Amino acid sequence: MTVFFSQLINGLSLGSIYALIALGYSMVYGIILLLNFAHGDVIMVGAYMSWFVMNQLGLGPVTAVCATILTCTLLGVVIEKIAYTPLRSAPRISLLITAIGVSFFLEYTAELVMGSGAKVIPSYYDNKTFYLGKVPLGLTSIITLVVTVLSMLVLTFLVQKTKLGKAMRAVSEDMDAARLMGINVNSTISFTFAVGSALAGIGSVLYCCSYPQATPTMGSMLGLKAFVAAVLGGIGSIPGAMVGGIAIGLCECFVSAIGLSAWKDAVTFAILIIVLLVKPTGFLGRRKRCKGDCNMNKLKRKTLKMPVRYLMNTVLVVLLFVLLSFMTQNVLSTYQNKVLLTVGINIILAVSLNVSTGYLGQLPLGHAGFMAVGAYTCALFTKYSPLPSGAAFVIGLALGAVMAGIFGVLIGIPALRLTGDYLAILTLGFGEIIRITLNNIDDVLGFKLFYGAKGLKNIPKYSNYWNVFLCVVITCFAIHAMMKSRHGRAVLAIRDNEIAAESCGIQTTYYKVMAFAFSAAFAGLAGGLYACYLGVLDPSTFGFMKSIEILVMVVLGGMGSMLGSILSATVLTILPEATRSFESYRMVVYSLVLILMMIFRPGGLLGSYDFSMSRIVEKAMNGELFRKKNADKEGADHE
Repeated sequence: MTVFFSQLINGLSLGSIYALIALGYSMVYGIILLLNFAHGDVIMVGAYMSWFVMNQLGLGPVTAVCATILTCTLLGVVIEKIAYTPLRSAPRISLLITAIGVSFFLEYTAELVMGSGAKVIPSYYDNKTFYLGKVPLGLTSIITLVVTVLSMLVLTFLVQKTKLGKAMRAVSEDMDAARLMGINVNSTISFTFAVGSALAGIGSVLYCCSYPQATPTMGSMLGLKAFVAAVLGGIGSIPGAMVGGIAIGLCECFVSAIGLSAWKDAVTFAILIIVLLVKPTGFLGRRKRCKGDCNMNKLKRKTLKMPVRYLMNTVLVVLLFVLLSFMTQNVLSTYQNKVLLTVGINIILAVSLNVSTGYLGQLPLGHAGFMAVGAYTCALFTKYSPLPSGAAFVIGLALGAVMAGIFGVLIGIPALRLTGDYLAILTLGFGEIIRITLNNIDDVLGFKLFYGAKGLKNIPKYSNYWNVFLCVVITCFAIHAMMKSRHGRAVLAIRDNEIAAESCGIQTTYYKVMAFAFSAAFAGLAGGLYACYLGVLDPSTFGFMKSIEILVMVVLGGMGSMLGSILSATVLTILPEATRSFESYRMVVYSLVLILMMIFRPGGLLGSYDFSMSRIVEKAMNGELFRKKNADKEGADHE
């Protein structure tokens, strides 16, 4: 019983920290429905501030605590003003990508300034131990519990009983109506960010009391766990954040106590998935609000026959193949050819994710999980298959795509009951479970198969320029053909208005699962190519950040634009390689470019535009190529 109560106290202490940070998440989400992925990095900045004040300036712990909370508060307000305010009317996905960019910027700037090593934070106080019978109770645990409860009570009073709290609730319910009632919406949102960031500062201090070190990446998993806590309790609910945080803390401590510490994160995300499927709004949450002109040309237009269209596309593909072949053999170095291979793999990943994100209008954050399934399936088959190399490679790729597609169906059937942020959270959990399973499944099986964190090695390197290019063409053609079919039109109808699509007889569940599985299958194909290109697989490669990297490619290119995904994947693959001489600064610059891109071009580079050679030819045939410009000019002259 002593062990049980000790783990109970540890769980309450850890859960209280998660709860405190989750309160900040809930505050921001409740107002502008933003998944603020930069919240965890604000905590990281606070930890470094504590270290700087006590270790470098030699000041006392009280000064360090005040400086940490003040720094986090100001940082939250500055981030909101610079990065989020310009995107008030932008698509929510653009706001999400901006938050990711801010997270990258803070993390890599900290690494640039402070180094990648851990900074040991001096103790704030002497951590005395008290005993309740035989159960040890640390002073840190007591302080953490008390501060968290007090913070929750003060925050509840602020939201429910004060004028500012009423303004926050009004903005949360209807921003436009609140503005008409005379509420300063921008000031209210800034105040919300200030309160949420102040809570992050307090959480940073409490976390450093238990784990006294600061690293550039400490905020990533900490923020993610707190975010899970907010979702479990009911995102937007203050008591819910407390309940969710405590639940996560207790779960982690008891799972670790029974000897499954390596699986604690997987168990956490599994609980998250179950709760979302049973009660999408969390324990105490409530369902949040969700925030074509068609002119028919009566004149018969000249159009190209379908065989002519395909012939034109074939000619373009052949010309591109010839050009790239010449470059690979005569212009590019061995290293540059490898980069070109990576470009092809990333194009497949971006284009495949565009099916579920751009065309279907959903937001999955676990695409790297499907890539991992395809990669390990193909790698194991090609490594141990007695078949000739060519046959083993082709069958391995097919098996990887099929297996990823099956996982897509298995995840898609229950997951697509959810939409928007809840779907994103569930798929995020799925991706993390895949990664953790690959790391630890060998211990369960009792023999070496995946080799965990050591990596699966000696995978035959079958991938080359020719087969990667062929797979890119097959992927683009298959997705293009699907989207031009009645199935694709059904998917687009669901994206535009799911209720209207269902009322027209479209089987929305069937088409959503189909698109999800289609997207997953091609991610598995990319994973197989990646495995047979690299020759070694490490589960950490397929973590949450890989999914974010693929999502960024889609959003920057333009959601729903295949050409945009291709261009964005190409640029974002080549750019980091081209700037390796600026190793220290390149990721900081990358994150800044990401933020600026979302501020000034929230719809992406090409929006929903897709290049079509046949469409250009048809416009020229009908004399429409410059009609719009001429019409605009004539209208101006008439005025």
